[in-house]
Amino acid sequence: MGIQNNSDITSKQGHILDLEKKYFDLIYSIFKAEDFKEDLIAIESEIKNRYSEYKNVWNLKNKLKIPAERIVTHYMYKNDRTKNEIVGIYSSPISSDIGLKMKDAILCIDIKTNDINGNRGDYNKILAERNQMSFINKSYVNVTTNENLHTYDEDLPVLTYIVKIGYDDDGTSFKLKTNDNSYPPIQIVCVPNGELGSLFDDNIVDGFKTYYYDEATDNINFFNTKEEATEYLVDNYELIPEIDKEIYFCSETQNKYVATSKGHKPCVKRLLSGNTARINKNSIINRLDSKGNSWEGYKMINW
Repeated sequence: MGIQNNSDITSKQGHILDLEKKYFDLIYSIFKAEDFKEDLIAIESEIKNRYSEYKNVWNLKNKLKIPAERIVTHYMYKNDRTKNEIVGIYSSPISSDIGLKMKDAILCIDIKTNDINGNRGDYNKILAERNQMSFINKSYVNVTTNENLHTYDEDLPVLTYIVKIGYDDDGTSFKLKTNDNSYPPIQIVCVPNGELGSLFDDNIVDGFKTYYYDEATDNINFFNTKEEATEYLVDNYELIPEIDKEIYFCSETQNKYVATSKGHKPCVKRLLSGNTARINKNSIINRLDSKGNSWEGYKMINW
C-alpha cells in the first residue's frame, strides 16, 4: 500500500500538494466551527420533529442526505475565507456533489451521509466513486480502475475532498452521532490528485465496495445455485487469493471472473473494473507538503 514518499517529487506535484493542504485546512476549519455545528443540530431537530411525516409520506430512509448537501454548500459559500477565492462553479457533470472554481484550483467536494444502523461496516471507511476522484490505482492487485475525474481542468488542478456526516436512524427515531470517538459525527478527507500517483506507489485503494461487470447476456453463465457457479470457476479457471468480498478466478488471457448474480439468478460474470473504491486510511492520513512538512489528510470532528 502506498504511503506518500516525496523523494522524487516534481515541481508540479509540489504545487498540487500545497494546494491540497491549503484547502483541507480551510474545509476542516469551516466544518469544525460552532456555527456549522449549531445549524447541523437544527437539521437534526427538524428531522426528529417531523420524523413520522418524512417516513410515511416519502418513505425516505436517508433523511439527512439532501439537508447535508445544502448545509455544506451554504457554508462553503458563506465563509469569509472562501468568498474572495471562489470565481465560479465547476460546470463538468463528472464531479462530486459540489464543484467550485477557485482562483488557483477546482474543488470537488462529495458529501456522504452514513447511517450507523444501515451500514455500520462502512461508517469509518472512505468510499469514492470513479466520478469523485482522479487517482488511478495502477498497482492494485487483480482489479483495474479507470477514474473519470480529470487531474487538471481549465488549467487548474482538480482537488478531491469528502465530508462524511454520521447519524443513527433505527426506523423509529433519528439522531446525529455525537460523543463517540469510534463513530465520529463528521469526517473530513482529502483524496490525492491523480498527478501524485508516483508518490503513493500508484495505489491508495484497500478494496472495492462495487464493481463493473460484463453485463452482456451472451457472456454470462447462469446456474441454479451460487455453489454451482463457484464449482464451474474452480473447474475452469485459476483461483486468485481472496481480496475484498469477492473470490476471483483468472483465465489464461488474464480475464477475471466471479460468482455473483444477475436478476437474482446465480451466475458467473467477467469482471471489468472496480467502481466504488475503499481508500486506505493509512495512505492519506500522513501527508507531506512540497517542503516535506507533515499534515493530516483525514480528520475526525467530534462533540
